[in-house]
Amino acid sequence: MLSIGFIFKNSWEILKKNSFFYLSFSVLALLLGGIYSLFFVGNFNQLYKLYSLLVLHKYIPQTNHSLSVIIITSIAVLMYFILSIMLIQGTVKILDGQTITKDNIKPLFSSSLKVCIPFIIVSLICSLLTTIGLILLIIPGIIISIALFLSTYYVATRDKGIIESLKLSYEKTKGEKMSLIIPFLSISFVLMVPYWIFKFSLTHFNIGLILLSLSIYLFSILYTNICSINLQYFIANKEDKREEINNFVPKELI
Repeated sequence: MLSIGFIFKNSWEILKKNSFFYLSFSVLALLLGGIYSLFFVGNFNQLYKLYSLLVLHKYIPQTNHSLSVIIITSIAVLMYFILSIMLIQGTVKILDGQTITKDNIKPLFSSSLKVCIPFIIVSLICSLLTTIGLILLIIPGIIISIALFLSTYYVATRDKGIIESLKLSYEKTKGEKMSLIIPFLSISFVLMVPYWIFKFSLTHFNIGLILLSLSIYLFSILYTNICSINLQYFIANKEDKREEINNFVPKELI
């Protein structure tokens, strides 16, 4: 059985020893989220003009607000998936003993673009099936989510096709679902607690505590993502990593 303690500890070691990569990733993610939010919260026309000048290199008069929303939303969603792939690929390289430097960012971005479309499709399929399972009953949703847990990993790191990734994930987790429930739910719990604290702080705390709870929540998003990738990595490579898992000693990561 894969210990959740091992996953948490290994993820923490990765985060500490590769702070440059994860800090860069966090800045990009926050920048993307900030631009997307400001586009709608601030002066829409002025931001649209700035966007068109910077991205399109000319000002195109805004004639359809809905079209602009669709364009910006599509770009934001696309960048979200690209960053997600980069995070998976970068973390897997670190787990394989490689060093991630600023020179690796561009190759990671390029490789992410190559698998972006199948990654999006697989992600949507997994989300749809999991949602259906949760609507029917909570337990089927959890089981489906675990069964398809490795799908995005195989697309992002093994260059597998959509159907092949779904099949591989199902086969790899077959017979392992009960042993994976605790790690799976534990990672979700680590994310949800800071989220609910942040939600509570919005109406009950002052601005200082709100910012503190927001910072903790944002960090938990990054950390739980690393934990999830860690879990995917060790499930997908269980036979090769059995000794490392059994010893419960995270390997030295660069």
